[in-house]
Amino acid sequence: MADERLEEFQRRAKLRELEEERRRRKAEADDRLQQQASQAQDEARLAEAPPAEEKHYAQLPRHSYTGIR
Repeated sequence: MADERLEEFQRRAKLRELEEERRRRKAEADDRLQQQASQAQDEARLAEAPPAEEKHYAQLPRHSYTGIR
């Protein structure tokens, strides 16, 4: 009788450990998928943005020195 209870206890403990491991792996997989989706959205947003244009120094706004004397 004691052996049967011990075996049942060990079996349930093993099942509990397996279930915890399964949940941990599922949570990690969900986190990875969420990160990948977020990264894909960020990359799509960057692809939609027009490239920054550098202006030639002659096209930059100039200060007026006419008022200084």
